[in-house]
Amino acid sequence: MKMYKKLIWITFFTSIISFAVALALQCISSDVFCFYIDVLIGVFSSSLLLLTSSVVGYNIEKDQFILELKAKANSLRLMMKKTTTAHTKKDKVGNNICTITVDELFKKDLFEIMPYSIGIIEYLNKWPKLMKTDKIDIEALEKTCKDINTLAELICEMQVDKSIRLPAQRIESVFDLSSLNHILKINDKTSKREYISWTV
Repeated sequence: MKMYKKLIWITFFTSIISFAVALALQCISSDVFCFYIDVLIGVFSSSLLLLTSSVVGYNIEKDQFILELKAKANSLRLMMKKTTTAHTKKDKVGNNICTITVDELFKKDLFEIMPYSIGIIEYLNKWPKLMKTDKIDIEALEKTCKDINTLAELICEMQVDKSIRLPAQRIESVFDLSSLNHILKINDKTSKREYISWTV
């Protein structure tokens, strides 16, 4: 994708410059500079053709990138949903309560999710920053993945230093499936939960 972007700019400026110079030489003397004008027109035509193919190639590769990114992000969403659902129970008034101990997160749940978040970040690092797309909120997805990894690091530190406390709000924000659904433009009402409780 980086190559296509560079090629688009190079061919764009080459087309403009070659056409402008050919036009200038035509105005000065078409008889004297006939050979150079023909060469420049040839360069202009070739650059225009390469520019068109570069734009098409860039858009195809961009669509493939977004499609694969959505697949990776959806795998992350399903894994997080599986974790939350497995620990969710109804309280007396019918609210959904998800209770997970930090030990459970440390030994199993969070570290089943992490490979997905790390994979997404590594995938994003291979590509240049993209323009806005209506298919997925890339910046918000990247932030969510980084929050998951930061939470995992903090939980690892808690196993060594028992004085560290984990705010419930911090975990709630990471496991906010409604936010992840919004990032992926998915309407999943079953992911909504009213409350999440954490036991240290």
